[in-house]
Amino acid sequence: WYQRRVRAMRSFNSSITTTSLQRKKLEGEIELLTTRLDSANAKLDKINRAAQKNLKELTLQVHEGQQAKTEKEQTVLKLHQELQRVNDLLEQQTEQINKY
Repeated sequence: WYQRRVRAMRSFNSSITTTSLQRKKLEGEIELLTTRLDSANAKLDKINRAAQKNLKELTLQVHEGQQAKTEKEQTVLKLHQELQRVNDLLEQQTEQINKY
């Protein structure tokens, strides 16, 4: 009876030691993975900040481009109106010349 009890205790102690070693190994792996995850998150944050900056710059460029386009369209419209006015005057003068 005593020897069975001693064997059972040794077996139990051995499994505790094995479990403890496995636990320490897993804790080490978790720490390593946590470090890698933190590093990856830092890199992603850096990339995200750069992307945000680029987006702001591109948005500003698009806005400036739209303003320039609008200004050009307004200039073209004014020139077209002026050309129409000049054509109307020429047409009036041509009619007056034709009357004489």
